[in-house]
Amino acid sequence: MASQVDIANRALQKIGAARIDSFDEGTREANAVKACYESVRDSELQRNLWTFSIRRASLAADTATPAFGRSYQYSLPADYLRKAPYDRFSAPMPDDALFEGRKVLTDYAAPLEIVYVSNAESEETYDPLFVEALAARLAVEICEELTQSTSKRADLSNDYLFHISQAKSANSIQAGPKTPEVDEWVYVRQLEGSPNHPYRTLW
Repeated sequence: MASQVDIANRALQKIGAARIDSFDEGTREANAVKACYESVRDSELQRNLWTFSIRRASLAADTATPAFGRSYQYSLPADYLRKAPYDRFSAPMPDDALFEGRKVLTDYAAPLEIVYVSNAESEETYDPLFVEALAARLAVEICEELTQSTSKRADLSNDYLFHISQAKSANSIQAGPKTPEVDEWVYVRQLEGSPNHPYRTLW
């Protein structure tokens, strides 16, 4: 299990820099990590549908309503990063749903059930392969500031690509097969050839 400081120190180890005890200790290394850690972490969480970061929520409608266009608005959870795509995790979001800022606007009455990617859980819940990938990405981001070496940064970029690939492969096995959304075109193709197809005479 890894903490934020553990992940930061793994990144510092990769570039050959001194370890830290805290993000707030004031050293050059701590300042470099602190300046980008949260943004790097959140961007990596958003890049893929990591099973450890999936959360569910049943949202109550806000008291305030949209000025026009929709009947209800819902505030997204504080730990919300992005909506999980339609697949085996959830029913599809209402067709009329609009994401505006930290709100969802729709004519769908409460509760609104969503499945989403979260950044709320402690790093101790992260998959070890993702931890290694996150440390590698962090090392890429702080490398030039601490080493002024573009060649080392290039090497670390390759290290990141390797580890993120490993993490995605393991995550795919954990997540299992996904069921793609059946859009109108797929639905029509599935009906093709059926004696009950309403447009069979047109084929």
